Amino acid sequence: MLTVSTRTAERSFQRDLPFQAVRVVYEAQVVGGTLGTLEVDGTTDRAEWIPIDALDAAGPRADLVSDLVATWRAAAQPS
Repeated sequence: MLTVSTRTAERSFQRDLPFQAVRVVYEAQVVGGTLGTLEVDGTTDRAEWIPIDALDAAGPRADLVSDLVATWRAAAQPS
């Protein structure tokens, strides 16, 4: 496990109810296959595997991605 990210809001984007997201993020290595998404009425505009070194040139991304890359880089630093 790399990190846990939480977010709360007084109202979700879909309903007039309080919202909390908890994301548990694991470090992994892609070894093959294709990335697929199955999302109905969701918010995913784009999903693809991108090498970390290519993220800056890949265009806009969720703030969460930038935060997680910083966390991953900090964890990879020798003590």
